[in-house]
Amino acid sequence: MFPRHKLFDLSISIFLVGVLTYLVTNPTPKRYFLTGACVGLIAVFGRNHGVYGVAASVGVIAWLSINGSSFSDFARKVALWGSGLAFGFSPVILMALLIPGFGAAFLDSIQFLFDHKATNLPLPIPWPWTVKVASAAPGLLIRDVLVGMFFLGLLVFGALSLGWAIHRRIKRKTIPPALVASAFLALPYAHYAFSRADVGHLAHGIFPMLLGCLAVLSTLSARYKWPLAILLCISSFWTMAAFHPGWNCAVTYQCTPVEVSGSRLEVDAGTANDIAFLRTLDEQYAPDGRQFVVAPFWPGAYALLERESPVWEIFALFPRSASFEEKEIERIEAASPGFIFIFDLALDGRDALRFRNTHPMTYQYVLDNFDPVFHAESPAYQIFKSRGNGR
Repeated sequence: MFPRHKLFDLSISIFLVGVLTYLVTNPTPKRYFLTGACVGLIAVFGRNHGVYGVAASVGVIAWLSINGSSFSDFARKVALWGSGLAFGFSPVILMALLIPGFGAAFLDSIQFLFDHKATNLPLPIPWPWTVKVASAAPGLLIRDVLVGMFFLGLLVFGALSLGWAIHRRIKRKTIPPALVASAFLALPYAHYAFSRADVGHLAHGIFPMLLGCLAVLSTLSARYKWPLAILLCISSFWTMAAFHPGWNCAVTYQCTPVEVSGSRLEVDAGTANDIAFLRTLDEQYAPDGRQFVVAPFWPGAYALLERESPVWEIFALFPRSASFEEKEIERIEAASPGFIFIFDLALDGRDALRFRNTHPMTYQYVLDNFDPVFHAESPAYQIFKSRGNGR
């Protein structure tokens, strides 16, 4: 259940293990098609999940073809799976064909990843041997070592389980279907964890490995199974408890109740203040449903205040081309937002990642066409109101 705003990502990775387990358990033509359809639908929710699912599916189909299947039989299986994939992905295909601008934007978003040669902003990998022993408290030291061990475990489990699954298949020996599914998904999802090597991304990418470990433990005798399962549970709890919002509210600090979209939430005092701050800006400068712009962080502000984003890029972390910025400026002009909020933060301590440096044309447009509003509490919060907005 971490991070709190990415639970669907965790669920999709678990669902993919289930889908491939379903195929391995009984690889009938119907199941090849349904597996493809599920992977295609998963790709609608997230392209990264789709890529990981495609890679793992092709691997599983190849694994199932070991010992006896001809190339034509393998091609038939891939065709069945591919037709299901197209069926599951059809919502995006139809939107690309029917919604003006969607297809071009979709292709541009893919090209953008190739241009930047990365899917995320990388961080140093916290290997267990990089932990600074001298300056850490015992509890924090153990946690940092465990985080590094889990990162290392992603690669070790992925490589060993994949090799073991192939070896068992060649020898015509049985292996738990869930372990096969986990083996082929572990390394693809490790890519996500290592793309930005922090605990949040580790949590996103670790579930195939965890499920694979449980599949292995299920084959052992009780003498080994339960001690190892308890050790895994304690390690997971020790690693994640300090990051979990519920634990923090109960142990670390006092949380404040807030109401969001009819639901009562418990949040830390800083988040509660930011929610109240955004609602005050909305009331003062964008009443009656008027649009606003938030950049480069806080895309949840649009959902909080129940507005659509005037711009296409709601999480503006990477530098953009001049042509892209020009189109975004045109969208801002057309929306005539009541205010623009810019979080002037050097992400990862890198000044080059401030909004003024990643989107210089847009930032200059804001300076030239909106009036600054002084905000004493946080110098990083830059607020600009539309000219003539006297509120």
